Amino acid sequence: MNRMELVEKLKEYAVFSALDVEKILCKSRQYAYLFIQRLKIGGIIHEIEKGRYTCYTDPFLIASRIVWPSYISGWAALQYHHLTEQLASTIEVATTRSRKQRKIEFMNVRIEFSRLNPLHFFGYEKLEYKNHQIFMANKEKALIDALFLGHISPIEFKEILKINKNKISIRRLKSYSKRISKLFYSKVELLVIA
Repeated sequence: MNRMELVEKLKEYAVFSALDVEKILCKSRQYAYLFIQRLKIGGIIHEIEKGRYTCYTDPFLIASRIVWPSYISGWAALQYHHLTEQLASTIEVATTRSRKQRKIEFMNVRIEFSRLNPLHFFGYEKLEYKNHQIFMANKEKALIDALFLGHISPIEFKEILKINKNKISIRRLKSYSKRISKLFYSKVELLVIA
């Protein structure tokens, strides 16, 4: 397999590792790393973090593929769902996994990982984005996660609800907050009523 055939094959992955290259080439891990190094030097692929690479430059495309399981949430998801005009400076990713590096920078965009209890890991969907699949919180879960993780204030939560009252299900918001905890449910209920 020549270099361009490999690159075309790698474009099928939003994020790949040396193991993926090794499997595609049917060569040793050492050879795969050498190939990766050459592609990086040539600017054909980009290193996201140690051991994770991509052919793409869109941080949104790769964010929910860096660690498994995970999904995009918070401000970035709210912006994606057109619930805010505020541009997200950080792509917030919810995961059940613990990571040493909670923040990474890719193409001048910060990607921040927040660990959730597996019981709180729900309310997301698989979406088609630029011929790849990404994982994204639905509108209500993005709002709940942002409040629960402290990425938005109660005032911002209320403002987003007020502006988007026809787009957000209050019933689903309450249901999701109840699954987090009784205390959090009480907090959300006060914000929804006010």
